[in-house]
Amino acid sequence: NAFVTPVAGAPSVTAVLISNSGVLNIENVTFKNHYSTSSGLISATAASTSTLKNTSVLHCAVVSNSAVLVYITGADAKFYIEEGTIVDGNYAGGNGGILKIYNSSQVIMNGGEIKNTTALNTNGVVSMTYGGQATFILNNGVISNNSGVYGKNNGRNAAIYVHSGSKFIMNNGRI
Repeated sequence: NAFVTPVAGAPSVTAVLISNSGVLNIENVTFKNHYSTSSGLISATAASTSTLKNTSVLHCAVVSNSAVLVYITGADAKFYIEEGTIVDGNYAGGNGGILKIYNSSQVIMNGGEIKNTTALNTNGVVSMTYGGQATFILNNGVISNNSGVYGKNNGRNAAIYVHSGSKFIMNNGRI
């Protein structure tokens, strides 16, 4: 197993940037204690494809306008969450979430768990979809025990938040 742990006082960065039709496969890796003020563990852009399998994302945090796990900014990107992936005990604040999807991109969850996340003053604890035609597809897996805490300016917390012509499709799994 590989571990990503920030050094005290070090600047926060994206652990992985995948762009312009790139392919990223992460298997049997643990990301732990990653902290970011403006970007998530994975930042994906146009037409990229990323897959997590048997991977853990534990006790990570994003503070502002991004995502703990993946922030997809480019059109037509795909992000797969497969069996054995555990996203547990994370924190999202200030318009952030576990996943943030834009511009006709997709997150496809075929297994794993997203649980025990706390989100403060955000729209969606687990999934925030913005921009035209973003899609989150839950084929299998579990989304559970997440909590949203809202501030005076934002009371729209939900496990799944769908916005601006985007879609959430649940074929199987459990929320």
